[in-house]
Amino acid sequence: MAEDLEQFRFWHPIRVRYRDVDRQDIVYFGVYLEYFSQGIYEYFAALGIPLSETEPSGEFDTVFRRVEIDYLGSARLDDTVRIGVRCVRIGNSSLEFATVAVRERDGAVLAQGRLVLVNHVRHAGRSKPIPEPIRRAVADFDAVAV
Repeated sequence: MAEDLEQFRFWHPIRVRYRDVDRQDIVYFGVYLEYFSQGIYEYFAALGIPLSETEPSGEFDTVFRRVEIDYLGSARLDDTVRIGVRCVRIGNSSLEFATVAVRERDGAVLAQGRLVLVNHVRHAGRSKPIPEPIRRAVADFDAVAV
């Protein structure tokens, strides 16, 4: 799952908070999923897709279908971690993202992830197609085939 950092066009900085570290004084492994989730949220915001509006309306309401994370290093309290996000595949109702966490001060890659989000009908338990304007915005930004 080695990622070429040059392929990431979107980056979001996150400062490691006190609550993020465990008894070993490093970021707890589950927190990286929170970082990646926040990075994806910010990715959509940067593309002009406010999830705070599309989710409640039901237009574009996603759930995680698959999460895979490789841990390669450790961040500590007050480190700034840059989260890279890029879409690598667009399906009918799903988007697959590559994510990476890089420590800002030395460029160390701390974690890499693959996350699949599925657009769904809330409370119905089924997927639905990604709206065309969202599909096009993501495809245009990350040069992904649709």
